[in-house]
Amino acid sequence: MKYGISQAEFDASINDMIANPNGLNQTYYTDFCGYYSFMRIWILQDTDSFKTFANALYTNGQVMVDTQNIQVTNEIANALIAGIQPANTGENKQTWGTLNNRLPNNTQMLLMLCLANQLSDMHIFHQLQPYNNAKHVENSGEWAGMTKKSEGKMFSLFGFDVTSYGNALVTPFTDDDKDVITNSANDNLPVVLLVNSYQLNLNSVNKYQTARPHSIDPLIDTVVGTHWITLLNYAPTQSTYWNYGEVNGNIYEGDIFKVIAAAIVVNEYNPPFIV
Repeated sequence: MKYGISQAEFDASINDMIANPNGLNQTYYTDFCGYYSFMRIWILQDTDSFKTFANALYTNGQVMVDTQNIQVTNEIANALIAGIQPANTGENKQTWGTLNNRLPNNTQMLLMLCLANQLSDMHIFHQLQPYNNAKHVENSGEWAGMTKKSEGKMFSLFGFDVTSYGNALVTPFTDDDKDVITNSANDNLPVVLLVNSYQLNLNSVNKYQTARPHSIDPLIDTVVGTHWITLLNYAPTQSTYWNYGEVNGNIYEGDIFKVIAAAIVVNEYNPPFIV
C-alpha cells in the first residue's frame, strides 16, 4: 500500500486507463482538463511509455523523464493517504455520487497531481483541499489547469513535437493558422484547444451544459480560456470534440473558433527516455 493505493488497485486503474483512454474523466471536481487531454493522447500514442512512467512513479516515488525529475512530494502523498473529499461531505471520495460528481480515483489523482506540481505555472495546493464551487470565481485562471505555455511544455517533455497558436484570451486566428489547426484535426493528428468553457457549452450539444455555473466576472464568461478539449473533427458549421470522458456526442454548433483562445497541434512523436 502506497499513497492510500494498494498494488492491486493501482494495477487495475492503469489497466482501465489503457483499455479505455477515451473514458478518462477529470470530473467536475478537478481542474485537470489540460493533463487529462495530454494523458489521453499519450496513452493512445504510446501505451508502453505511459505504463513505464506510471509504474516508476508509484513504485519509486519519482520518475525521470529525460532530465526532468517528477516526484511524489510529501504534500501529495499525505493528501492521498488522508483522502481528498468533495466539500460538505464526509463520504469517501471514490464512492460519493456518480463519476462526474466525485473525484477521480487515487491512482489518477497521483499522476495528475505530480504532473501539476512539476509542470504547472499555478500552485496545486488548492487541489488538495475540499472542493468549493466558489473557487472558480476566486481562481478562475486555473480552470484550465495550466497555461498554454505549460501545456506545450508538458507535451514537449514527453516527446511530442508541437506547434502552439493563440494565447489566453479568445481572439481571431489568422486564416493560415486556422487551416493548420483544422486540417490537422481532420487528418486525425492530435489537436488540443484552450476554450472558454461557458461559451462552449452555450453552443454545444452535450450533457455538460450546466456543469460549471457562470461566474460573476463577464470576462471569464466570454473571452478567457478556461478549459482544454481535444478537437476531433472541424467544419465551419459544426465540430466534434473530446472532454469529460466523452469521445462521442460533444458537438459544437457553429464555428468553434468563436470560443478558442489557444491551440496546440502535435506534429510528431518520439518516445522520451523514462527511468
